[in-house]
Amino acid sequence: MRLSRRAMAALLLCGLAGSAGARGRVQVIANGSWDYARNTYDPQSSGRTVVTDQGTRLRGTAFWAISAHAWAIRYARDFESWQRIPAKGFNSVRLALNNWDPDKFKDPFPFTDAEWTAQIDQWVDWGEQLGIYVILDHHEVGEHSQAHLRAFWGWAAARYRDRPHVLYEIANEPVGWHVSDYTAQDIADQQEIYDLIRAQAPETHIILLSFAIPEAGMEKVAEQLRVDWRNASVGFHGYWVTNGAPISTLKRSFPAINTEFMKPGEFPGSNVRFDGLAWQSEFCERMRISWNCWDANYKPQAEAWTWDPLIADARAKGYWWPPDTSTQPSGGSSCPL
Repeated sequence: MRLSRRAMAALLLCGLAGSAGARGRVQVIANGSWDYARNTYDPQSSGRTVVTDQGTRLRGTAFWAISAHAWAIRYARDFESWQRIPAKGFNSVRLALNNWDPDKFKDPFPFTDAEWTAQIDQWVDWGEQLGIYVILDHHEVGEHSQAHLRAFWGWAAARYRDRPHVLYEIANEPVGWHVSDYTAQDIADQQEIYDLIRAQAPETHIILLSFAIPEAGMEKVAEQLRVDWRNASVGFHGYWVTNGAPISTLKRSFPAINTEFMKPGEFPGSNVRFDGLAWQSEFCERMRISWNCWDANYKPQAEAWTWDPLIADARAKGYWWPPDTSTQPSGGSSCPL
C-alpha cells in the first residue's frame, strides 16, 4: 500500500504519541466558537481552548487529594482507581491538592511536607505511566490564602516543570463566588502567582482565575492580567447558571477550559442545564472546550453514580469520543489509519 505524505505524517504523529506512557505538552489552539445568532458552531470565528498532543480535547475526572478527607486520599492512593481513567476513555485527571488543614473534618490523613511531596510525585508518575494528563490544582474553595499559594507553587512549579503531561491550575475558585466579586487585589494575587510559576516553569501550561460561576464579564477580569496566553488559559466551573453565552464570549477572547462540573442534580448549584443540555460534558463538546467532571472518580460509588451515566449520555447523544491516551489501555486507537 502506498501512503500519501499526509497519511505518513499522521502515522508518525500517532507513533510518537503512543510510545510507552509519554505525552507531549498540551497546546492552545484556535477552533472557533458557538454562533448564538445562527444556533450553530462557527469553526472560522475566533475561539480558543486547550488540547492534547494529539489535538483532542482534555476530557477528565478528578481525585479529591485533600488530606482532610482520609477516605478520598485512600481512594486516590489506589493505582486501580487511576487505571479506571484511561479504561473508561478519559485522558486527564485533576488533582485537587490541599494538605493545609488535615484535621478539618476530624478524619485526617496528615502528611509531613516530605511525605506530601513524595505522594504527589507518585501521582504524577502514575499519570505518565498511564498516558494521561495531570492537572495540579491548589484546592481551596471560595477563597484563597496567598501564603499557601506562595508556599505550594514555590516548590511545585520547578519540581514538575519538566513533566510535559502536567498542567498547573493556580487555585480552585479563589474568589467566592461571582465574577463581580473579583477585586483588584484578587487579580494582583493571581498575577503574582502566575509570575512566580512562569519564572520557574516557562513551558508548563497554567490555568488562571477558575471562576466558580461562569457569568458575563469573565473576559473583562482576564484582560487585567499580563499573561502569555499562548501557554495559559482561563478556567471556569459549571455552577448556578444556565446561560452558555458568557462562556462563548470568554472563549472568543481567551483560551477557555472547564475544570469542574458535577452530574446534574448532585447539589442545587449543579442542577443546571447550559443551553438546555443536561450534562455539561455535552455542552463542552458542543462548544469545543476541554472539560473535567469533578465527581466521576472520587470514590467507588461514583462510577455508578456519575461516570457511567455520563458515558451513557455521550453514547446515546452521539458526542462520544475515541480514547486517545498514549498507551491505549482500553484497546482503542486514535490513529486515522
